[in-house]
Amino acid sequence: MPLPTVRPPDPAAVLKSLVGDPATGVPPDGKYIMGPMGEVLEMRQPLTIIERLQAQQALGLTPAAGAGRPPSGQTEPHAEEKSDGAGGKRQVSSESDHGHGPSKGPGSQT
Repeated sequence: MPLPTVRPPDPAAVLKSLVGDPATGVPPDGKYIMGPMGEVLEMRQPLTIIERLQAQQALGLTPAAGAGRPPSGQTEPHAEEKSDGAGGKRQVSSESDHGHGPSKGPGSQT
């Protein structure tokens, strides 16, 4: 993947990579290429997550929609009274239905 160089490359190494070595007949190795704006790009693997994501996007490899964990907070929170185990009651707020309360959203029992 052509990416910006990590360190400034040696000009002789870039020239050898672009045109080869005419004295010995060694062809170009393709380690460095010229970018569309005239910058020197290095053929290497991405080193950071940002570089990897940019490379995937450039290749058209974007994550599938809906991948990963579904969003939370699908229902409005509601107040409930629960037993505290010692005969008393306590107020709690809950977003999940578990078949209780006024909400009849997905997953609730009717």
